[in-house]
Amino acid sequence: EPGKYSTQVDASSCRHCPSGTASTNEGATSCTDCQPGHYAPWGSGTCSSCSVGTYSDQAKSATCETCPPGKYAKNWGSTACNLDPYCPAGYGTEITEMHGDPTCRFDPEYNSDPSVDDGPCLPIPFFTIQCKTCEAGTYFDQAQSKCRFCPSGTFSTQQGATACTSCPAGKFSFRGSESCNICSIGTYSAHAKSGTCAVCASGKYARNP
Repeated sequence: EPGKYSTQVDASSCRHCPSGTASTNEGATSCTDCQPGHYAPWGSGTCSSCSVGTYSDQAKSATCETCPPGKYAKNWGSTACNLDPYCPAGYGTEITEMHGDPTCRFDPEYNSDPSVDDGPCLPIPFFTIQCKTCEAGTYFDQAQSKCRFCPSGTFSTQQGATACTSCPAGKFSFRGSESCNICSIGTYSAHAKSGTCAVCASGKYARNP
């Protein structure tokens, strides 16, 4: 039967295909290796494509790997995670794990006897990638395809900014600011991109905010 094989003519029973392989037909004498981008648990009748957000870069994979943060696989059957931004400039990616795929797989750890082909039906997780607008006070980090807070001394006033603007001398801003603040009387900032204002030295003053 599918998912099993036998190498002997007078065999009394069939063997389950090892993880990473599959047999689709009855009477199989061997199991076929799953190709990169596909996987098969122990005793599978077919190799399944890696779901969106996962990949396998080697043949005979028993499972698919989840893409690391900042990378993604937007297609089924991916052999690698993409380094290029999935979302347009100004939008960060948000990968969400979801459950409920009606496809089930046999759990070989449920029973120590591999000849007993029963066990719980495990939902296979799949992933979706959503594009999230970068808010004011943040910017789009193209290398990571994520929204980042503007560093202190910079700001962004609009959604979807691809870079933060430096505060001019005489002003400052905190991390994640939407605008620059004016240095108060008695303080100053001599350079652009200041995160704070310095207090005037003894014997000196700044009378204008």
